[in-house]
Amino acid sequence: MSARKTLASLLFGLGLTLALLWLLGGAQLPVVRADDFTVDVTNDENDGSCAPGDCSLREAIIAANANGQADTITLGSGTYALSIVGTGEDAALSGDLDITATLTIEGAGPDQTIIDAGSIDRVFDVRLAGTVVISGVTIINGNVTGNGGGINSWGTDLTLVNVEVVSNTASGSNGLGGGVSAYAGSVILNGGQILSNTANSYGGGMFIKECDVTLNGTQVISNSAGRGGGLYVLSGDATLNGGQILSNTAQYGGGVGVDGTGASSGGVFTQTGNSLIACNIATTNGGGVYVNDADASAFLNGGRISSNTASGSGGGVFVWQGDVTLGGSQVLSTTARGSGGGLYLYSSDAALSGQVRGNIAAVSGGGVYISNGSAVLSGIQVLSNTAGVWYGGGVYVSGAVTVSLVNSTVSHNRSNRNGGGLYANDGTVAITYTTIASNTASSGTDG
Repeated sequence: MSARKTLASLLFGLGLTLALLWLLGGAQLPVVRADDFTVDVTNDENDGSCAPGDCSLREAIIAANANGQADTITLGSGTYALSIVGTGEDAALSGDLDITATLTIEGAGPDQTIIDAGSIDRVFDVRLAGTVVISGVTIINGNVTGNGGGINSWGTDLTLVNVEVVSNTASGSNGLGGGVSAYAGSVILNGGQILSNTANSYGGGMFIKECDVTLNGTQVISNSAGRGGGLYVLSGDATLNGGQILSNTAQYGGGVGVDGTGASSGGVFTQTGNSLIACNIATTNGGGVYVNDADASAFLNGGRISSNTASGSGGGVFVWQGDVTLGGSQVLSTTARGSGGGLYLYSSDAALSGQVRGNIAAVSGGGVYISNGSAVLSGIQVLSNTAGVWYGGGVYVSGAVTVSLVNSTVSHNRSNRNGGGLYANDGTVAITYTTIASNTASSGTDG
């Protein structure tokens, strides 16, 4: 009798369940979905509430981190000022805004939505967060002793769309990435600006390590650092696609620094599209681009490197042991107080085409200075360059070097000593189907 009652109860329960499903039209159990948070408090609050009418940006990020979903935070016009002081924790409770889960933050535009750290810490610390997209905001006044004054991204696929990263600082003896520090993962910047940031050590605008970075139409302007005033690529790949790196300053690599020292692999920098690296200053070497490791490479495959200055050598490009390809870019009107007004190449493997024009070296190699290593100059135009006090107005060659000059033009260059067009002090130079004409040397040969 007991077994019959149990069976009857089971059948009755099953019947109720089937009837309920039929009434609901076969509906299934609800699925947990991502939340949308609208921030309606510009003050920096953390009182545990993110209810409508009482949700700050910090509270929205804490809630988004906690629910494990792909959330969206919407910010209206206004300045969202961080004021809760504190460092050393990674839960967004104080100091910087820690993002630890997939998230989208949407502002009303960088001229309308401003996130101001007020120098209490950096602005965003993004750690192992999956995919993070930030759009339409200005990130300003971050200040950290360490990495990433504006944004520190670690192990995350980060995208910045129409974002301005302005006046942030990475200080301390090893301050890296005044505007943005990117380690592992990837970073894509679409438009926007990295402007007036400072790093005490590397990467005034942006520091890159073991990370793939693409700048699409982004402007990197007026940043400063010890090395890599605009960008510093220690390892990983950085591509400038149609953007601009302008008016940055560093001791080495006013615009871009590419290295590999102490890293598992060398950095790679690629310039492509109608991009521009201009008006940058190196107080030592490499006004526009500085490459400083046998494993580091620069592929300059489009755009212009123009009007950069080095107090030492390599007004446009300085390469020490690394590889460089000038595959269509123009090196124009750059100046070195030492040698290599356009390009300075030492113990490197170089493949040069495109145009090197109107550059000035105070010493030797107004257009191109080549010492040791190997270089193939194929289809290149070396025009109207000047060597101030020594040799090689167009091209200077010395040391244990092998140079091939093929299907090229070297003309209208000037040297105040020997070799108005080409001066070979040592090494092997093979010249094939090349025009060397209309060059001037104040003394000696004008070839």
